[in-house]
Amino acid sequence: MRENKYFKETLHTLILVLCFGLIYQVATPHIEALQGFRNFHFFSDLILKEPSKEAPAENKISEEDILAQIDAAASEDSSRRAGKQALKKPVIPVKKTVSKSQKTVQQPAKKAVPEAKSKTTASAKAKFKSPAFQSPNLQQFYAALDALKTGKKKQVRIAFFGDSMIEGDLIVSTVRSLFQQKFGGSGVGFVPMISNVAGFRGTIRHKFSDNWQHDNYIFNRKTTPYAFGISCDVSYATPAETYDDLWVRFEGVHRKRLDSLKNIKLYYGQSQAKRRDYSMMAVLDKRDSVQFKLDGQKAVNQLTVSEKAVKRVDLHVKADKDLPFYGVSVESDKGVIVDDLSLRGSSGTHLRHLKGDVLTAFNQYLDYDLVIMQYGANVVDTTNLNYGWYGVNLYKTIRFMQEEFKAPCLIVSMADKARKIDGELKTDPAVHGVITAQMGAAKKANATFFNLFNAMGGEGSMIQWVDDPKPKANKDYTHFNFRGANKVGHLLYDFLLDGWKVRQEEIRARAKKRVEVKTIQTKNIR
Repeated sequence: MRENKYFKETLHTLILVLCFGLIYQVATPHIEALQGFRNFHFFSDLILKEPSKEAPAENKISEEDILAQIDAAASEDSSRRAGKQALKKPVIPVKKTVSKSQKTVQQPAKKAVPEAKSKTTASAKAKFKSPAFQSPNLQQFYAALDALKTGKKKQVRIAFFGDSMIEGDLIVSTVRSLFQQKFGGSGVGFVPMISNVAGFRGTIRHKFSDNWQHDNYIFNRKTTPYAFGISCDVSYATPAETYDDLWVRFEGVHRKRLDSLKNIKLYYGQSQAKRRDYSMMAVLDKRDSVQFKLDGQKAVNQLTVSEKAVKRVDLHVKADKDLPFYGVSVESDKGVIVDDLSLRGSSGTHLRHLKGDVLTAFNQYLDYDLVIMQYGANVVDTTNLNYGWYGVNLYKTIRFMQEEFKAPCLIVSMADKARKIDGELKTDPAVHGVITAQMGAAKKANATFFNLFNAMGGEGSMIQWVDDPKPKANKDYTHFNFRGANKVGHLLYDFLLDGWKVRQEEIRARAKKRVEVKTIQTKNIR
């Protein structure tokens, strides 16, 4: 009887798990609140959701068609910008300019779609055979590194946006460490006030009280009362009556260039209430305490908590739900600073929906020299291989980021991703479409593109990374483990450093040429 009871309980549990797996697979694509969990892969991803059939014919699309859609969007964008420029000309009356620009600029944009398609079809293979390409705009970043080395610039800062692939400082920490080792610098850069992966991150110890409300763009964009910050989130007190028991703690870790906290700066928003008695007490190394008023009136306010190096800082905040907080920055006076700005479940296109005044304010404080964007894993859908929509939206996002940050952009493609097809693990067919969209968007926006898929080894490489005697990826065949993230960080750093080295060779060659010309001129005078 007892064995029969255990058998029934086990059977019931198994049925519940299977039902949960089925509900997860069916409901996730259709319920907005679950979209952020699409990068978590239950065992049902490999067992229950086995896409043995190809995508419907109407959902298939060639690489040329994806590029054509991006090309058409770029043409429309150029026409719109040309129209805006025409409106700015003082010689032409405003009314006439509007009507004229609409007639002469917007109409051809509609006809540009088939033309763009045919033009792209002819040249797409020639343009995108290369596994990666560097835009001339990246020279702006390399010039900043040169200025840093010669002492003409104190800091070079990189904004690294991404999804769960960089969560917990994965990949980013390696890029940061290598750049700081080569060009100087220390500190983790920007850290959100509250984080769901604080315990997972190994580059800073981060703890906080449990009476914070933490909103991010994926889950709370329709309900949060505040604008999202640079890391696409915002934190504030909850419940409403909370006033004097909020706290956050940051502490260095036993790693080179991360063992102390220097130049600690707090970033918070503007109060929605009339009260002006918000304050904060910072306790440095459990000894010294400093009091601050939180009465900033800007969309984003910066407050220097401590300039000297400390091992630990505790921030005790007196505030209620009407004061938003974004995070802190820990950075050296000189060198390279790299900010990990991850958002789980994102495709990257959310960035252009952030408030421009907030991003501008952050950039005025942080002054970025390079913007890196690594997305794609949350876009893949085997039932639909038409990723022209994603390329168009990504192109618009890149252009938005270029305008807001006035810095070059580097687009990192999605990694290889495998799943079971007809009982066998293979690269997801959708991967190629997503990467084509990313590649085309980067090219049209004059951004730099790094093909991580090719750098990993191409088709089937994720399977190899998982099955390696020293695995570099997890069994979900999507996410890297620490070893794999470190490898990817090195690949990305090498790609950027190779470009900088080419620039150095060109500078030396030009200098040598000038010396030769000057020598010849001197001889001719004699």
